[in-house]
Amino acid sequence: IFRPARFRRYAVAAAACGFFTRLAGCGGGGTTETSPPPPPPPPGSYAGVAFGGKALAGTQPIVGAAVHLYAAGTSGNASAATSLLTDAVTTDATGAFSVPAGYECPAGASQLLVTVTGGKVGAASDNAAIVLATAPGACNQITASAQFTVNEVSTAATVYALAQFIDAGGDFGASSTNAK
Repeated sequence: IFRPARFRRYAVAAAACGFFTRLAGCGGGGTTETSPPPPPPPPGSYAGVAFGGKALAGTQPIVGAAVHLYAAGTSGNASAATSLLTDAVTTDATGAFSVPAGYECPAGASQLLVTVTGGKVGAASDNAAIVLATAPGACNQITASAQFTVNEVSTAATVYALAQFIDAGGDFGASSTNAK
């Protein structure tokens, strides 16, 4: 018996798994990419507070990874996100990172996405295929000195929760009428 509700659940799970596989790729090689500088903030933007976190692969730190901060796009599902940092932050020997205060969110309610790319785990060589993420919430809801863990679990939770707003290319956004 065909059950549409069950089919939808499996379709969403399959799409999320496909995206998660791309995000948490374990292959070697590849190229490193640099983010374009963020555009100037529009009127009514919101200055974000400093926060930090740790990038982990299992329980091991990811050393030398690039940490990027994005605000979700607002022109429709999977619309282009806005990079909020001029330069990526780099994780230290313990996998820790600190995002300085003053990044400009398009609005206080802008939903944020933190990504960790590349880096090295343990004695392994640099792995450009590492891509992990977490969605800490709205820009105006992040408290000063908040700490976030970015690992496989946060990536799976982020992709599952945001599956309808992310496309295979990694764009992350929703229409402005979908914001709460």
